[in-house]
Amino acid sequence: MITCRIDLPYVDENKTVRFVFTSCQHFGSRGFHRVRFRNFLAEELNHPQTYLILMGDIFDAIIPSDGKRFDPAEIDPKYLKDNPSMMLNHAINDCTAEVLPYKDQLLGIVMGNHEYQYLRRYGMNLTQIMCDRLECKNLGMSFLMKVLLKRNGISEKVRSFVIYGHHGFGGGSRTEGGGLTKYERVVKQYDADIFCFGHDHDTWSKRIPRLGININGNIVDKSLMMLCCGTFKKSLSDNEIPTWEESKGFGPKNLGGRVVTVTVKGNGWVDIED
Repeated sequence: MITCRIDLPYVDENKTVRFVFTSCQHFGSRGFHRVRFRNFLAEELNHPQTYLILMGDIFDAIIPSDGKRFDPAEIDPKYLKDNPSMMLNHAINDCTAEVLPYKDQLLGIVMGNHEYQYLRRYGMNLTQIMCDRLECKNLGMSFLMKVLLKRNGISEKVRSFVIYGHHGFGGGSRTEGGGLTKYERVVKQYDADIFCFGHDHDTWSKRIPRLGININGNIVDKSLMMLCCGTFKKSLSDNEIPTWEESKGFGPKNLGGRVVTVTVKGNGWVDIED
């Protein structure tokens, strides 16, 4: 697990800081909706004080030498036009081009199970390659991030909260309830305020009520937020050749990510909303 602290500025009380979480793009797959991903980043990151975390499975990372899993029908045709052995290089270049305009807003990249399997098989760390290119932090497969919001560098005007992130685990849940149940146990194991996951190709959020007390002895709302950060890979084919998800009986998925707003309050805490 990666642990880190990040200091971010805020302008004033009741002003929001936005955090964009997105996972499971699967660059290289013919199911990856590149235009939807590009538009999502442009729309959500074109706001002041907005930050991005990529939650893993950026790449499909299944190449011809992986005889058991490689299926040419699942590959974006543009990567098969020249030497197929170079298709992952092209996917890395394409991903870099899409995210590079937002590198100053990128807080880190999580390793997904696809990147992890590629690392185990071939010894190449795709997550680190992207972190080096985009000059951001490698958050591993799971992380705890302490975020300090500082108002114009004034030490007494600091608010803090913790983000827990994990790419996700287990089989893909066919229901939202299944994903919630699977990840709810994590909430009991870590002291954090925002819990974000990927992997399930689903997008949902759940607010868990929690009360606290501030330095003046007053009750404050310190509710937790759980998120599943979505996908940009289509689960259904638009022609006679099915996707892997379609062959397994998975239905359509909403494409997109999740956005969390954090608002600094005068009661010594922050409001966290999805």
